[in-house]
Amino acid sequence: MPPQYAEAILENRPGARASEKSIAINFRDLPLSIVRELAWCLHEHVRVGRTIHAEEWNRLSAIIEAVVASEPAIHSLVQRTEAEWAASFHAHYAGQGVIAPGKVELRLRCLRKLLDHLVVAYHDGEWWELDVWNPLCDPRIPLRAHEPSGRSVTNLGHLTAPWLRAGAKFWLKTYLETGAYTWTSLKSRLDQLKWLQRHIDIHGAAGPHIAEDADAIRPWFSSFAAFLRGHRVESGPTAGQPRR
Repeated sequence: MPPQYAEAILENRPGARASEKSIAINFRDLPLSIVRELAWCLHEHVRVGRTIHAEEWNRLSAIIEAVVASEPAIHSLVQRTEAEWAASFHAHYAGQGVIAPGKVELRLRCLRKLLDHLVVAYHDGEWWELDVWNPLCDPRIPLRAHEPSGRSVTNLGHLTAPWLRAGAKFWLKTYLETGAYTWTSLKSRLDQLKWLQRHIDIHGAAGPHIAEDADAIRPWFSSFAAFLRGHRVESGPTAGQPRR
C-alpha cells in the first residue's frame, strides 16, 4: 500500500496499532465498475485529507456486495438515491433477523461521502449547476487561500422553486467568482433566500417573476415583510422574540 494511503488509514495510526486490526480494504466480489468507483473515492479521501476507517469501509463494501448480489442490475453507486440504499440496507439486516437502524446509519454515513464525490465526478456541467456545492469534492469552487469555512457545504436544494434556485445559483456563483462574496458569507445570503422560499410555499409565486400583474408585486412583498416581522425565534436564549 502506498505510504500516503497507509498514513490516512485510522487503524494504522500509532494510537490504534495496539488493536492489531487489519488495514486492508477489501472490494473483492463487487462488480468491477463499483470497485473502480470505490477505489477512486478512496483516492479522493486521501487527496482531501480525510481519515479512512478501514473497518467501516469493509463493512460498507460487504453490505453493498450483498445488495448487488440480490439486485444485479446495479452497476454504479449513483444508480440509487441515498434513501433507496437505506431501504436496501434495512432489508438486508431484516433478512438476517436484525433490526439495526444504528448500523444502517453508520453505513449511510460512509456511503454519503462517497456519493458526494461521485455526483461531482459524473456531472458534465459547471460546478455551480449542482444543487450541493462542496469544496472538498469540487476544487473548481473558488475559495480564499485560507478559507476558514472551506469544509462546509452549501445546499441549494432547499430552494424548491426551480426559477428561484436557478437564479440563486447564478447570482451566488457570479459574486463568488468575482470576489464580491466569500465562501463564508455565502451561508447568510442563502439563509435569506430560504425565508423567501417559505413565503412562496405559503402564498405562491408565478415564477420566474413574483406576480403576473405588476400591480400585485407591492402587495406580495408587503405580505412578505409582514411574514418576516411576525416570525418568532423558536429556540435558544431569544426564543419567543421577533426574528431580527
